[in-house]
Amino acid sequence: MSKVIDAFGEAYMAYLKGEPSNHYVERDDGNIRESDSAYYYFRTYDEWQPYEQQAIQEAKGRVLDIGLGAGRHALHSRKRTKSCRYRHISSSNPSITA
Repeated sequence: MSKVIDAFGEAYMAYLKGEPSNHYVERDDGNIRESDSAYYYFRTYDEWQPYEQQAIQEAKGRVLDIGLGAGRHALHSRKRTKSCRYRHISSSNPSITA
């Protein structure tokens, strides 16, 4: 059985350890781009795009976060309000650990 590599999880952990966390993203349509760092996934609310800020402000009730990344949306919402009940789904053990 071959080892499964969790590229995003490894990038998150590298960032948290202060190591280089640049990574490549390849989409199904063949588009390939290099990311500067995993910092993007750890940005604070003030650094989010306006559409992200609006979406998180409108979240109410039960929220399902699929592919939660570093969990920044859920962590922010937990601080902001107790009215949301979050459930997270991720196949990345390092992401959950981070």
